[in-house]
Amino acid sequence: DGLLEGNRISDTQVWLSREPGLTLAIEGHMTGSSEAALNLLKHSPVANSAGDALQQLNLTGPMQGAIALRVPLAEGGASWQEVAAQVDNNHLDLAGLNLDLSEVSGGLRYSNEEGLTSEAIAAKLWGEPISAQISKSDVGNLIKVQGPVEVQALNRWLKRPELNYAQGRAQVSANIQLPSFKAEGERILKLDFTSDLRGVGLNLPAPLGKPATEPLAFTGAIRLDKTTQEDTYQFTFGSQAELSMRRRAGKLDAVG
Repeated sequence: DGLLEGNRISDTQVWLSREPGLTLAIEGHMTGSSEAALNLLKHSPVANSAGDALQQLNLTGPMQGAIALRVPLAEGGASWQEVAAQVDNNHLDLAGLNLDLSEVSGGLRYSNEEGLTSEAIAAKLWGEPISAQISKSDVGNLIKVQGPVEVQALNRWLKRPELNYAQGRAQVSANIQLPSFKAEGERILKLDFTSDLRGVGLNLPAPLGKPATEPLAFTGAIRLDKTTQEDTYQFTFGSQAELSMRRRAGKLDAVG
């Protein structure tokens, strides 16, 4: 047994391999804190290939799982890490999105090949229970989320004055495409969501206004480009209306 970044490593196996170059291989079972496990990745060679994606993740709480490391000892040696952990009642801060998830429980996996992935996570977002899955996509990692969203909480995050005309809560399905975890990858955060807005009242003139008991098909698409500092917003309210906005360097410069 031993300690690695504050986490206890047990059933440890250490050997020299050629994968293809001379490589130090370490594998074992890890018990401790999610924060320490994440810090291990942030200060490892894998951080060089992950760009700033790792730096935008902050995870705290108890964890246990398995870890596998490959550390090059000579030119051409292998350099990769993989952590498979089970977390319970953790707190996840997605600093790049300004989102905080509490009571995070489920299985998480991180590797320098696939980034952060999970088959099933339960958590709370803005005090509401949600379920999520995280998978690798062609340009980064995709988070699929389902759960209720309260309009005021959403407005505190988006800071859009248009949401002042809506009250209530509704079930939402969302896809969050994180920017690539590869340093040279695409730097656009993509958020797509749909809802029937049942439970949300709209205090707007006809035909957009509706009581909370009536459904209205709603879709939204948000693109946040970290490279160009250009953000775009597109919203569709059934067949009644569409709204498009563009913001550059934090300033709204186009509405359609």
